[in-house]
Amino acid sequence: MTNGTRERRKGSRKWLSISERNSDAMDILENTQVENGLTFSQAIFHTIRDHERLKRKIQNSNWAIVREML
Repeated sequence: MTNGTRERRKGSRKWLSISERNSDAMDILENTQVENGLTFSQAIFHTIRDHERLKRKIQNSNWAIVREML
């Protein structure tokens, strides 16, 4: 610790609480884990990166109707 604050550590831990309302998202993460042979944490970040990649792909599409999907 420096000056009473925690230094950011590589591989820091975060807690994730998944409510009943988000159980469908949990199913998506579990499927991503199985399909890609990932840990839970890796599946979360894989899904986030894939979402951003697809969003950029839609935004850069030449088809106006596809861009309207955002």
